[in-house]
Amino acid sequence: MKIIENININNVKEFLIKLFREFFFIIIVISSFTLGYFSRVVHHDINNKKNVEIKRMKDLSISIETTGNLIIIDKVSGDLTKYDDSVGIALFNFYASKIIYDINNKK
Repeated sequence: MKIIENININNVKEFLIKLFREFFFIIIVISSFTLGYFSRVVHHDINNKKNVEIKRMKDLSISIETTGNLIIIDKVSGDLTKYDDSVGIALFNFYASKIIYDINNKK
């Protein structure tokens, strides 16, 4: 009876080892397909980014409302974009600091 138990235990061990190998193989296959799918999706998204269009002043009209909001109107398409006053102030500060930097570094 002890021999039968040993044979059963050995059979169970062999079965579990085969089961683990098959399970491990399935996990590797699923992981590979998943990584392949997501790398294709990410690569596709990167290639589909829109080109940035630089607009010239001749195509735009810029004004400031009485509330201080910045308004940019595209003369070509007629699109109107409003920005909070903090955006206009930030733009002004950027350009002012660039002008000051250029003046201070002129030699």
